Amino acid sequence: MQPGTYNEMGAGDEWPFILAKIIASDIIIFATPIWWSNVSSEMQKVIERLDAVHDEILAGKPSRLDGKVGGIVITGDSDGAQHVIANIANFYNAIGLIFPPYATLSVMYEGQAKGAKTTREELWKKYEEYSSTAEKMVTQLLKYVGE
Repeated sequence: MQPGTYNEMGAGDEWPFILAKIIASDIIIFATPIWWSNVSSEMQKVIERLDAVHDEILAGKPSRLDGKVGGIVITGDSDGAQHVIANIANFYNAIGLIFPPYATLSVMYEGQAKGAKTTREELWKKYEEYSSTAEKMVTQLLKYVGE
């Protein structure tokens, strides 16, 4: 996906295909690791590309994402999840997404740190500790679809 803030950035841009899938979805989940208390560069590109939807709203058009439900998944090895969630939630609001309560899942674990020697099995074991939170998130997202 090319960087930019328009719906189409020229030859080789995969964003129009991705945007069509987002628009066709009822639930949209932004998932990102935390890097220096911010979203990843790839997640930031998605936000920047979706800025074109915000531009349409500012021009008086209805949001193509109006009424869709948004959730957030954050991973990392240090704090900063609240900051990232707040930024994404604010963006969701600006583009017309519904952000229900309990629609986030944050897994902060030092075993996810860059260079950590954590095995895949150890990570899965840690993630299983969050299964009830994940289930609550899914329940909330489904509850708000179509409202």
